[in-house]
Parts: sequence; structure tokens; C-alpha cells
Amino acid sequence: MRSLFAKILAWFVVTLLATTAAVMLTTALTYDAYSSREAPFSMLLGLELSEARQAWEDGGSARLAQALDRFRRVTYASQVMFTDGNGTDLLTGEPHGEMMRSALSWVHFPFSGPDSKKGRVFARMSADGRYCIILIRSAWYF
Repeated sequence: MRSLFAKILAWFVVTLLATTAAVMLTTALTYDAYSSREAPFSMLLGLELSEARQAWEDGGSARLAQALDRFRRVTYASQVMFTDGNGTDLLTGEPHGEMMRSALSWVHFPFSGPDSKKGRVFARMSADGRYCIILIRSAWYF
């Protein structure tokens, strides 16, 4: 009887591992952050990008700072930056081009992204390429 139980348990474990691997592989190969079925966090980044863009174009740096601060508080991010297409922060003038390009290169892989010394970095570029929003979450949140 023990051998039958051991065989059933072994097949269960093998089936569970194979199913988990297949789901992870399928998700990684078919995930697209810009698809019509966006994940909630991806939609949130898109929404904040449009809100930050409107704040910057309508009210300048004061309204942009308020919008980014509100977004930072809602997402518990350690830092949120709104940059031009080259990665220059529109509030401080600091260059973040390398961080932006690195974060944008990970957009097709779910639950992954570049880690900076400050934490996990997420970025979303506007459709016209003029602006980018960068969100940094502290490493201890993930």
C-alpha cells in the first residue's frame, strides 16, 4: 500500500510542478503591458501618466509636483518621477535616461523589472514618446 501511495504522491507533485511551469511560461510569452487586457497596475501607470502630463502642460511644475505626490502616496512608492522623452526629470532637471530605458526594456515580463539601489523600477512611456513616468518601489515591499 505504501508504494501505491508513494506513486500517487509522486505523480501529483510532478503534475503540479509541470502545470505551474506551463502557466508561468505561457504568461511570460504572452504578457504584453500595452495590450487591451492590461493588468491593474499597468492601467494605473497609464492613468497617472496622462494625469501628470495634463498637470504639467496645464499648470506647470507646481501642479505636477502635487499630482506626483498624490500618486506616490496612493501607490506607496518611494519615488515618482515625470520625465521628458530623454529621461530628464521635469521637476528637478536630473537625468534618469538610463533608468528609464532599463525599466522600459522589462515591460514584457510580468513581476520582473530592474532593481536600482532604491528598489524596483517601473516606467511607462507616452504614446507620442514625449513623456515618461517612472515609479520606484522600495525593495522591501516586494
